[in-house]
Amino acid sequence: MYNTIAICGQSSPFSKAYTKILNKSGFKTKVLSSNLLKQPSPDIAKEIDGCFAVCNMAGVPIVAKWNDHYVHDIYCSRMLSIRYLLTAFLYCKDKPKIFINMSNAMIYDEYEVHDDYSTLYGESFLCEVGEMETKEVMKMQKKLPDTRFIIARSGYFINKKNGLFPLLRKINVLGLGSRIGNGHQCIPIVHIDDAAEAVFFLTTDINCQGIYNITAPEIASMNEIISAFSGNFGLKLLSTPKPLIRLLVGDAISILEQNCKVLPSRLINAGFSFKYKNAKEIISAI
Repeated sequence: MYNTIAICGQSSPFSKAYTKILNKSGFKTKVLSSNLLKQPSPDIAKEIDGCFAVCNMAGVPIVAKWNDHYVHDIYCSRMLSIRYLLTAFLYCKDKPKIFINMSNAMIYDEYEVHDDYSTLYGESFLCEVGEMETKEVMKMQKKLPDTRFIIARSGYFINKKNGLFPLLRKINVLGLGSRIGNGHQCIPIVHIDDAAEAVFFLTTDINCQGIYNITAPEIASMNEIISAFSGNFGLKLLSTPKPLIRLLVGDAISILEQNCKVLPSRLINAGFSFKYKNAKEIISAI
């Protein structure tokens, strides 16, 4: 099992892209369902014992319709999966060598340009969850000194099947444009293939540990994103009425209007090269 990587969470386009790269590179993969991670269980330790690495992507999607129940799911799916997985590490005879936690780049405040070393976090719900995730991982890191820990803070994955693009297209189909907010807010995005390659890079490079932003190297505003979509898919560069957006995404409107400037400095300095560097290149490729 030493060449096996446990992938924790529901199947998604990102998990499939990451799994494809792993399998192509000679790794085996096994999937731990999100249901297994909803409560502490000795079965978790049995599943990950002897694995080379554990990649936690059990958090429910961010781009979805938020209500009180879903907000609770966002918190629990992230915090409990970290807690139960890393507690299970303590009971493994042959502990995994790597723990990767997939998190969200929207943790940072709205005012500065943030690299991976920034601790200037925002005050929104999503920022608070991201900060709590980081603290939970770092707390357990002290108990597992021989494990390499990686916190991967990704931008919004850009692909046709889920995330930001289907939402913008849905709004556009209604004939009300696709721009959310004033259009000047910066949104951290990344092509899904670049994200999967980046996480594979972090998995296999023994020198990589700690926090890494996984976002396109060139910061993009909502206007630039919609403009790129418009050139490729005909989306309209018009503001969408706020009540309509709230109808579609509920309280998630707050994160779509939030300004967040993020750079993947550590990843680039470690030698990783993004194939799609800006909004135009990313969106032209999907």
